[in-house]
Amino acid sequence: MSESSSTPPPLRPPVVTTSLTNGKKSGCLLQVILMNPIWTGIGGLTAIAAIFIPFFIHEGKPKPSQYSGSYEGSCHNETHNLKSRMILAINEDNGQLSGSLVLDSEDLGGGAQLKGVLDGATLTFTTDIPESGQIMWTGKWENNTIRGVYIVEHTFEYIRGIQAAWDIKLKEQYGENYTEQIRAQYRVPRNERGTWEVKKY
Repeated sequence: MSESSSTPPPLRPPVVTTSLTNGKKSGCLLQVILMNPIWTGIGGLTAIAAIFIPFFIHEGKPKPSQYSGSYEGSCHNETHNLKSRMILAINEDNGQLSGSLVLDSEDLGGGAQLKGVLDGATLTFTTDIPESGQIMWTGKWENNTIRGVYIVEHTFEYIRGIQAAWDIKLKEQYGENYTEQIRAQYRVPRNERGTWEVKKY
């Protein structure tokens, strides 16, 4: 029987379709290719480097978080019926939140650093109020917009100080007619509540 004179088909590296324990099919594919003698020459190794080095470099870069970025919107203090422009900068890294928050208005202003966590699409973080307490912010992220609520938790020392200042003013205003009923109307709340909404830009 005569041997066939046709040219044999070129050898191609086998493709591995089963995932490994670390979930990186590319690493298994590279190992199988290197075991094939036809790819161990200088030209073959050059081709392998050209194919796989860019892949591993790209895979090593962390994907930017969709939650990170700059946001702008408004904040409404429902306890005192005050509104403010709100500017938010968020950095999310493996579920940890950091950044800054600024309220820009005459009656409801200030700024602070924030720290918190991300759970699913829910952001929870706090900002400190110097010598007063802290604010707990909770919001739901959807389509580059965060909507949520917040609670201002004042310290007892701060409340006592504010209430004492109010008592002095009220006694001067009402004189002998100042009663506990009037004082109750001007009682400083321990907590303040409100809503907020910001959009990414």
